[in-house]
Amino acid sequence: MVGPGVILAAWAVGAATEWLDPDLFPPPSQVAATAWRLLGDGELATHVGASATRVLTGTVLGILIGVALAVVAGLTRTGEDLLDWTMQIFKAVPNFAPTRLLIIW
Repeated sequence: MVGPGVILAAWAVGAATEWLDPDLFPPPSQVAATAWRLLGDGELATHVGASATRVLTGTVLGILIGVALAVVAGLTRTGEDLLDWTMQIFKAVPNFAPTRLLIIW
């Protein structure tokens, strides 16, 4: 609990001294007050629900497409020839490398 406390304290001091840009890093008290207001209004639940729907939709579509491509690659020689080289290239890339590109995008 010390680590998060230190980060929160540094954030509060940085916001109070305007060392941190208030448009990018509003004070923790303002963030907490806004979160409480959004929670009370029900607006937070609406936005969390929309985000969860997007995540679930993307996951389901990814699974469906991945399974379909795997079946095609596994059952036909042509499918394997078309898809296997792509999978071999992806296996050579570390799992965490594309994360930076997704964050930027």
